[in-house]
Amino acid sequence: MNQKSKKQKTRKNKSVATVWAKFPVVRHLRLITHKHTGKVLHHRHTSHISLLIILLIVGLFLLACDSMSRALQVTNDVTVTATVAGSAPTVGATISAPVSGVNLVDQNLVEVSGTCGSGLFVVVKNNGQLAGSTICTSAGIFVLQVQLHSGNNTINALNYDSLNQPGPITPVVVVYLTVTAPVFEPAAPAPELPSIPSITPGVLPDVTGCDVYKLADLSVGGEVRVAVVCIPRTFAAGQSQTIGFFVWGGAPPYAVSIDWGDDSADTLLSLPNQIYKTEAFSYDRAGVYNIVLRVRDADGREAVVQAAVQVTGQSQNLIGNITDDILHKSWFETPVPFYLLAVAITLGFWGGDIFDRKFGAGKNRRRGANAA
Repeated sequence: MNQKSKKQKTRKNKSVATVWAKFPVVRHLRLITHKHTGKVLHHRHTSHISLLIILLIVGLFLLACDSMSRALQVTNDVTVTATVAGSAPTVGATISAPVSGVNLVDQNLVEVSGTCGSGLFVVVKNNGQLAGSTICTSAGIFVLQVQLHSGNNTINALNYDSLNQPGPITPVVVVYLTVTAPVFEPAAPAPELPSIPSITPGVLPDVTGCDVYKLADLSVGGEVRVAVVCIPRTFAAGQSQTIGFFVWGGAPPYAVSIDWGDDSADTLLSLPNQIYKTEAFSYDRAGVYNIVLRVRDADGREAVVQAAVQVTGQSQNLIGNITDDILHKSWFETPVPFYLLAVAITLGFWGGDIFDRKFGAGKNRRRGANAA
């Protein structure tokens, strides 16, 4: 660069600085020109807070797009179910608690737990009658609440596979219950309950829905009772399903609450008399959910039964997907890998700018200007 070009550039830079200095608004904003290039710079340079806000909005937009694409993918999927006959489970469900021979007083609910085949459907019976069901965890254990009756309670558990084939029979557990305030009404006879409440299409018994069950011979008196007799075992997220249950015994009317095992509110029902009742439900997310039904009769006596379902697939709820991604999904799984790099660079420049103004050359320049 010759001497003439240098003079022209210096003159241009000075003219730019002079023009900007004439504007009071610019002086109020404390805008200055670079001493070499003549370009106008803000006193604090770039607004890193604004950049981070923009990056946050972009990140939420990316999560929303990713969640929407997954929801649309689930919606467009076609599920094909095939049933292939196989051998029955070779591992039986074994009860480890309570211990056989235990005597309880005025405790009509007991927690039954034990070992089982991972992923299998576990059915617990009391005196040969269906008392509850659950799904064996990946650790090979099951836990559920079982209602006891006055006197002897012979409790046993069975594994069932996806074809409703039971596993080996295991030893029973006998629990004796003493009721200090005896029920003087005659005990209500139990209706004929199914051996397993799980409904699997195409698998015997060939039950296509919970509407096939009828009122049966339900009566009142004695202890209030509740039993889930129809429930789907496995279904996809977002699909509407039906649960069917009997309520009888005790003194009607009955107050029923259903805990679906997720974050949704309990379903509350008022039943005028003994009845077979169906209730629709669904889940937004995949997982194993324990459903608990509680019944209270007019005299305040209670009954409880537990069942379980397994939900497959991904959520079809967009808002639920986004919330779940923010709370549970690592942002390192973002669909655009360079997004995190942009955030890191912004934070790095911001930190460097703050350090420079506090401790670096920027602070030394301000000290020299003040001394001058």
